[in-house]
Amino acid sequence: MAAGGALADDRDDGDHDQARELLEHGEIHALREIMRVIAQQLDGEVVSVDLTQINDRWVYRLQIVTKDGRRTFVDINADADVDLDDREDDD
Repeated sequence: MAAGGALADDRDDGDHDQARELLEHGEIHALREIMRVIAQQLDGEVVSVDLTQINDRWVYRLQIVTKDGRRTFVDINADADVDLDDREDDD
């Protein structure tokens, strides 16, 4: 999703518009702001980002490939202070 620095998906313009609207109404923070805060905490490279709603809260879901090659997902609360929830994927 693209909203003030979030990644865009050319296949999903509706989601892009929704993210922009949420950002403009102050319901979410710009991804670039959140990434600036957590960049030093990440142990790897962000390879994808999705904006999704989980239990009535907006979450940026980052997929990260760690330095040792493992794939990890990090959920970041998009509408409040940075809140990390790490989950490793064993695949």
